[in-house]
Amino acid sequence: MVKNSEQPFRNKHNKQLISTIFLIALGITIYTLLSIDNDTYKLLWLLPLGYLLFTLIYYGVLAKINYNYGVVFITANIIIFIRYVITPFSIVFSSSYNGLGFGPNPSESSMSLAIALMLLELLVVYFITIFAVLHYSKKQKSYSKINSIAANILNNKSIVVLFMLVALPIVLVLSPDALMPNSLSSIGSNTDNFSDIQYSGLLLLIIPMIRLVFLLLSLSFIKGIYDKKNKGIAILLAWLVVFFYLSMLISTSRWSIVFSSILCMLVIAQLFPKTPKIFYGILISMTVIVFAAISIYKFSWALDSSLNPYRDIFNVLFGQFQEYFSGPRVVAQSLDMTEFFGSQIGISTIMNDFLGSLPFISNFIDQTDRTNIYFNLYLEVGNVSHIIPLLGNSYAYLPLFPVFFTIIAQWLMVRFDFKSQNEKQIEFKYIYGYIGLFFAMSMGFNVQIIFGNFIAYFLFPWLLFTLNRRFTLKSITYNSNKTGGS
Repeated sequence: MVKNSEQPFRNKHNKQLISTIFLIALGITIYTLLSIDNDTYKLLWLLPLGYLLFTLIYYGVLAKINYNYGVVFITANIIIFIRYVITPFSIVFSSSYNGLGFGPNPSESSMSLAIALMLLELLVVYFITIFAVLHYSKKQKSYSKINSIAANILNNKSIVVLFMLVALPIVLVLSPDALMPNSLSSIGSNTDNFSDIQYSGLLLLIIPMIRLVFLLLSLSFIKGIYDKKNKGIAILLAWLVVFFYLSMLISTSRWSIVFSSILCMLVIAQLFPKTPKIFYGILISMTVIVFAAISIYKFSWALDSSLNPYRDIFNVLFGQFQEYFSGPRVVAQSLDMTEFFGSQIGISTIMNDFLGSLPFISNFIDQTDRTNIYFNLYLEVGNVSHIIPLLGNSYAYLPLFPVFFTIIAQWLMVRFDFKSQNEKQIEFKYIYGYIGLFFAMSMGFNVQIIFGNFIAYFLFPWLLFTLNRRFTLKSITYNSNKTGGS
């Protein structure tokens, strides 16, 4: 059955949660206004205040729309809260006005413009979200019959099994370690960095697909055991597969682990509804530990000669909210970068941003002509580890319309949330939800990250699963024999 779409904004407990969020936003607005001791950031309090005012209207409108909001949609709103309320608080509370000090400090005028553009971005995000929700709420009724059908996973396995038979030997020859489970001690050795391996582009495409197909095929077979009443054994086996799958991701990226954990929990809940809650608690705890461990490793330099490492690493991570969620300093730096490198940014830069992260194609792209490269050159950090905000991406291309990419990302966030909610084939539900979470996090990413993940983690798996749904080896053999006999 379709979930009660009124629940997220009309349920009594959720109303209390929303009221609490507004009280927090109001409290942080007042705290930020009274506690700012940096003139460059004198307008910072407008971010939580703008969130408070815009969100009051936004939630009020959403409460009147008959629509089922999924985990992607909820995540997007959590990210917005963190960016516009928690990040300003973290800046003032920890006095991390300059983050970790990378790059020139923005001028007061650049910071004021950045804050103004962020408020414009928030307003546009809410407007586009409401428009998209209205659009997909009309489609919700046509999915009512589909939602009454039980979820299925890989009803046909012919094409995915054939894919594994072809792809698995290739990976085992070229990079067998990429498919091995990793422990926390492997943090720092990125198994998805194949720059020194021949056919690295091929590996970047097929390894994520092999991992995902392994997960889904395994769960599909275990689902058969579950349906034959061996529920306890099936549930245990399913969770062992999930933990094994996630262990293969430890040396990839923090967000891949978090997003995969979220989707795995949703898949397990749908396939094995009698799963004890303790398993979810274990997975959440492990995800938090892995995320924290990777973060601590990344900023381990902050612990050198530290008398209180726990306090210092907390201060570093708290001060990094600006970098993680595209805070005003990072946005202001991206505006200044555009002024500095504006004459070098053109149509070719846009093409390179989209194509430069794609396997095979990236070999023919000028990697030095990309906005993220210019951003890191402006910061003078000597590498490309710092991410230009999506707002900065748009501003570099279209200074008069700097919310262009945000509009696209937000619409696609709602679209993939809708698709994931209403898809009954688990393999499609997973990839719709996974890429939807990247669009939900778009304010903390940039064009090349989102588009690169869209190609590698959505487009190619989608093509594989679509072929798998439409064709079986039996039908292919039949058509081949029929053609040969005519």
